Amino acid sequence: MGAIRKATLALAATAALASPAAFAGGMIDVFNESETLIQPYFKSNCWGWALAGQTGWVYFGNIGGFGGRFGWDFKDPALTDPTCAHPVVEFTYGVNQVPPPDPQKGNRRAAVHFSPDTNTVFQIGKSLYAKELEGPDDTGR
Repeated sequence: MGAIRKATLALAATAALASPAAFAGGMIDVFNESETLIQPYFKSNCWGWALAGQTGWVYFGNIGGFGGRFGWDFKDPALTDPTCAHPVVEFTYGVNQVPPPDPQKGNRRAAVHFSPDTNTVFQIGKSLYAKELEGPDDTGR
């Protein structure tokens, strides 16, 4: 179809701009800046109770093009086992309602060593710029 002109998959930690108590860490967000509807798939070595026993890629719905976004709170025990010492989350996607094969790691697949106090962003179709900023101190500044 050729609708995806640029298949850049950028992976970066997002900036934490709120205080630690209000900060919802452990989010994984996918932004689809391409022109094509995509189907995101995730794989993990530490699925929580809702996905216990899953070993392959798990389909998570569709994400529309032109800035579509989908996010998951992977520190939720339904999605990530809180007793798992070293969770790894992998991401890939398919297009045109066709599931991806188990792709080699590259520009359509990425893996992150997941941490519930860090956010992760996958962006498809455009470059991603992220800057980590220091959080406020105990005086709120």
